[in-house]
Amino acid sequence: MSHYLNFSLASLAAAVLIACGGGGGGGDQLSKSTSGVAVDGYLSGSTATCDTNGDGLAGSDEASVKTTTEGKYTFSNGCGFTVIVSGGTDMDTGNAFKGVLKAPAGATVATPLTTLLVAGVSQAQLRASLGFADSVDFFALDPAAKGSDGSLLNSDAMKKSLAVQQMMQTATDTFAKVGNLSSNASSQAIYIEVASAFATSLKTNTLNTEAGTLDLNVVNKMMKAATEKVATSNAVSSEVRTAVSNLNADAVATVAAAGIKAKAEAILNAPAGKLKEVTKTQQDDNTVADFVTSKKDKLGGDNITDADVLAWSESLTNSVKDASGPTTPTNYLSLVENAISLMVSNLTSKFTATNFASDAGISINWPMSSSAAIKLNLNETGSFAWADGQTVSAAVKISETGSGQGQVIAFIDNVGVKKTSNGLEFLVASNASAKVYGVSADGKKKAVIDFSQSVRGIRNTLAISSSTTVLLGDVINYAINNVSNDFTGINSLRGKYKVSLIVSNMPLRLADGSRFTVAGIDVPVELDSSGNVTKTKAVAGAGLEGFITLVSAPE
Repeated sequence: MSHYLNFSLASLAAAVLIACGGGGGGGDQLSKSTSGVAVDGYLSGSTATCDTNGDGLAGSDEASVKTTTEGKYTFSNGCGFTVIVSGGTDMDTGNAFKGVLKAPAGATVATPLTTLLVAGVSQAQLRASLGFADSVDFFALDPAAKGSDGSLLNSDAMKKSLAVQQMMQTATDTFAKVGNLSSNASSQAIYIEVASAFATSLKTNTLNTEAGTLDLNVVNKMMKAATEKVATSNAVSSEVRTAVSNLNADAVATVAAAGIKAKAEAILNAPAGKLKEVTKTQQDDNTVADFVTSKKDKLGGDNITDADVLAWSESLTNSVKDASGPTTPTNYLSLVENAISLMVSNLTSKFTATNFASDAGISINWPMSSSAAIKLNLNETGSFAWADGQTVSAAVKISETGSGQGQVIAFIDNVGVKKTSNGLEFLVASNASAKVYGVSADGKKKAVIDFSQSVRGIRNTLAISSSTTVLLGDVINYAINNVSNDFTGINSLRGKYKVSLIVSNMPLRLADGSRFTVAGIDVPVELDSSGNVTKTKAVAGAGLEGFITLVSAPE
């Protein structure tokens, strides 16, 4: 069965074919500013808060900004205090960032390593514990920095930073699950306490004893200290505090430490070119939290024996190692044959993701016929589920590749998704935002167009395991008519354009189960009176990148 959609995302894609016209408005930026970069991988769309009151928490009355897709945050009026970073998306894995990074005053980076510095360990102590050279300055070390060829400039630092983050997050997830906690905000309070406990342990203990390995005794001490701190901290929820206080801290540390060690070592020993993949595998794996939770009644009992604890530790370690090995992806959506078809009148042109990504790209007749439609077929592997209230965001970017500067970047957010018997039902929320940024071919005219009111409340269904037809021509022509007051000459456009399209929080993979590229787009949403971008919206997710060439329709 075919489903005909007035799909809101398509209306945004339409508007990106703009290359001339428009103007903008807004306020001037202040010249004094403080900038930094948030790194797990680079964190996109995170909230960076200037902790002016020094309480170690991100207060609603404190200055905050969003990070770009390259993890950059800028406080236009400066920030001479600790910077706290939370939320957003890890650009290396595409996963939501669940932890809390902190950067000391004066630091230009916020990383898991600077988080430990804020928690109390000194630079010298951290260097000694993690095996860094004496010359390393964690205030300025960007582990994710890349050279001109795209390779990491310091892969050793990146692996160690990711391993530390994985240890802190695994401990946090374990305590949260033991306390039956699902709120990410409450989980962040646990993370802060775990970081504090880990920092105290690392003041006097050396974690890295040789390349690619961790000292199990030290990991045990770190986990015990974290268990004791969470069990007594008023900063965490009472449910978690009570649940953790009922556990035997020594037993929990012994059971969990080997599993935490194995997960961190998988990252430390990731093969060249596989670091992102290995990190995502570890982030997605909940073996430690699940196992400890399954044993929590026994871990808090009076009859627990050393033999039980050691047996559980070995069992958990083996489970973690099994989960870290090669796996066949399950529970995802894929595009059948990685292909879509463009239908115009009686002509159908089929192209694949490979065709689209090639230098030649694909050709589209322009102006587009109102009858033009895209036909696609999604296949469900396994059975994925959507969390209640889950939303997705999408962004698209199209830029001229020749001498022109024409560019359009657009996004839509707060699109609810519900899985039904007919497929995926999309509902654009009443508070959704949808904006398009356009630049003329000569680069002199720029504008931001708000489409929010026209897309809110739209409901569509995308079929699974049967073909879906998206009426693209009508939607594009509708979008063009809506922006005609700001842009002119659209129908005369010709030439080659680079196109990027991403969707967040969707279990999308290629037909063979391999992952789409995780990418990010920064969409300008505010301009000053000179047309300079003063505010952007960062969207990150699985995406495609390729080329289209606009050609004259045959007569």
